[in-house]
Amino acid sequence: MDSLSENQKAKLLKDSAVQDALKKAGSEAFENKDVQNAIIEAAKKNLTVENAQMVAGKVKEWVADPDTQAKARFYAGMAMEQAGTSLNQFVGVIEPNTQAKARFYAGMAMEQAGTSLNQFVGVIEQGPAGIRLIAFFSSVGSVVVSVMAVIDIRNITQPVKYAISIYQVIFSLTSMLFEAKPEWIAKIPGLDGYQNMLIDYVKALTVVGGRGLFYGFQGLLWLSYVNPHEFLAHLPFIIEGLLLVLVGAFCGFMHFGIMPSQVTAKVRTYVPLPQAA
Repeated sequence: MDSLSENQKAKLLKDSAVQDALKKAGSEAFENKDVQNAIIEAAKKNLTVENAQMVAGKVKEWVADPDTQAKARFYAGMAMEQAGTSLNQFVGVIEPNTQAKARFYAGMAMEQAGTSLNQFVGVIEQGPAGIRLIAFFSSVGSVVVSVMAVIDIRNITQPVKYAISIYQVIFSLTSMLFEAKPEWIAKIPGLDGYQNMLIDYVKALTVVGGRGLFYGFQGLLWLSYVNPHEFLAHLPFIIEGLLLVLVGAFCGFMHFGIMPSQVTAKVRTYVPLPQAA
């Protein structure tokens, strides 16, 4: 199958008969004989006799390839999206809608960037641009407030509050990573590696529900910092705390479908997408 061009492979996977067979196969997907036969028939229809015979001989080997499966899922997801079909019926996936979307967009990103599946890190669920901007700058504000608390000599006598301030710097910088575009972070080696580690080991941060709890936690930490007798002095902590709780609420709305969210893929090596002519 290696002698087939990417365009020829794409033509086979996009074939309507192949897509129909994939949808009917459900969780069996590429192991299904009807799917394999549909690919062979598509090859006879779209390729030369020689290439069609090669497809027939190696179809089982080809459909077992992870890259082929990712691309096929991308085309299936794209077709279902265009047809208005719920993505929780996505090929070979009997999982919640968010995970189906994740695989759909992951396949799309890998297809557009020409990225091998073994470079795929994971997916990040994010909100609309406006919400991401609010969340990002709320985290920037949290960093500023944290630094203010760290450099305040009076806090050294209160080790718990001082430790909270240091932790909040780390928490806020971490939150910012998941509101920025993954391709931006991928250009900065240190941050890229840190985010990849979090995607691998702290999955909750990759979904809006998990990050909503994280934002709420940060906000409550700042509010716990406040001394009612020093209201004006602690006003920045109050504002920042309430703002982070609000961002957490927005994330909760997205998690429960009240507000829209989107899923983007993260790859290990950033490859710029081709620019439209």
